[in-house]
Amino acid sequence: MTPTLIRASVITERVAWVRQKEIGNKLIDHGVLDSEHGLLLRQIAGYRNRMVHFYYEISSQELYLLTTQHVGDIERICGAMVEWIRKNPDMIDNKF
Repeated sequence: MTPTLIRASVITERVAWVRQKEIGNKLIDHGVLDSEHGLLLRQIAGYRNRMVHFYYEISSQELYLLTTQHVGDIERICGAMVEWIRKNPDMIDNKF
């Protein structure tokens, strides 16, 4: 099997067409994220969808709690992706 080229954004060409909520699963399938980080990314994407489509249901308190108590989740996912990139520089497609 030929290596899957990963774009700088760490989203493969093969998964670029999937719904945002499924990207975490595809990154697990391609070995970029482990299951814990992939599930967390899926949850974040689901919340992003809620913010875009049901923004009027989100209270100021909920948004405050999210931005003050869950920033570490995003940092963990980014850290896992950066670690994968450092370990797999040959898998990066820098043509963009």
